[in-house]
Amino acid sequence: MSFFKNLKNKMGIGGVVIELDIPDHAKKSDDFIAGKFVVSTKSEQHVKDISVKLIEERTTGRGDDRKTQEKIRGEYKISESFDIAPGDTKEFSFELPFAAGAEWRDLKGGEVNIGGMKTDLLKSVGKLAAAASNETVEHYIKVVTNVESAWRNPSKKQRITLLR
Repeated sequence: MSFFKNLKNKMGIGGVVIELDIPDHAKKSDDFIAGKFVVSTKSEQHVKDISVKLIEERTTGRGDDRKTQEKIRGEYKISESFDIAPGDTKEFSFELPFAAGAEWRDLKGGEVNIGGMKTDLLKSVGKLAAAASNETVEHYIKVVTNVESAWRNPSKKQRITLLR
């Protein structure tokens, strides 16, 4: 293998490509998210393993005080290694088990009657707290391939909405 071809493989140029096929939403009450992905390449590669993760990104604050925390809510591993040649594709189906985190907006349990209108007091307070902290929560499915000789593991990330 030439020096430049080896360098391109290490940098991920012309290396493994992932196409992800997942639903655009899932219910928090479900036990898993089903999907599939396809791995292809333009140069010969050895994939050591693959992981599929549900990642929750929680962002709070404004401007310079903005902070983002990532939490893995579910993970599925494919530990079998394989070689893939140019033009080949490998398709994988998965069922990713997960546990969704509680959000301010999901709080329930304080239903009261105010002026003839029923409202869930705890849920209303939760919504106010989320708005006051300028909190946003987003979820992603991320597929990461562990490719031998690559400096950076090829990955694909796609947003998914978790519904109540």
